[in-house]
Order: sequence, then C-alpha cells, then structure tokens
Amino acid sequence: ILSVSLNMCIHSIQEVEPSSSLLKFIDPDFFYDIISSPEVDTCSMSCHISKIVASFCRFHQGELDEETFEKLTDRRFIPLIDKESAMDLLDLEVSITSQNNKLSLHNL
Repeated sequence: ILSVSLNMCIHSIQEVEPSSSLLKFIDPDFFYDIISSPEVDTCSMSCHISKIVASFCRFHQGELDEETFEKLTDRRFIPLIDKESAMDLLDLEVSITSQNNKLSLHNL
C-alpha cells in the first residue's frame, strides 16, 4: 500500500497545491521519498517543488531537525527556488537552527 501511495504522490506532485492540508499529514521521510524520486522532473518543476517544500517545512517546523531540513531543501531537488519560497525557507532555516541550538544548550 505504501509503495502504491508513493507512486501516486510522485505522479501527481504537480497537482499538489502549496496550501494543501495533505502536506500536514505526510511524514518527512515519505515526503523526501516523493521529491527525491528519479521520476520527478526537478528541473521543470523546481519552482513548484520549492513552494510545496516551503509549505511542508512550515507545517512540520516543530518536528524537523537541521539534517532533515537540509535533505528536503537539497539543490538536487529544488535547483531553482521561487522568490517567496526562498524567503520562507531562509526564515525556517534560521528558526530550525536556533531551535536545535537551544535544545543542544539545554542538554549541556
């Protein structure tokens, strides 16, 4: 079932709106599997993918660590970034990095 769901998501990624509540319910690893699939044409859909990556990261901001954020925003998957998404992703990076730094300091 998971494999079928993954294939359906891969083949309909261009139909996913950045505001879609579906992005709230997808696991970060599953989302990574979608955007990193060789079947996704990241060059032609780069701006769209950057929008849904930014939305996904916003929805999951509290559960993303730096490593996962970097995986999702890898330039292999989004070589061109939509302007607004770029600003959102920069804000999210600062927030996720500072959140993880606070957790590290707290554990000292």
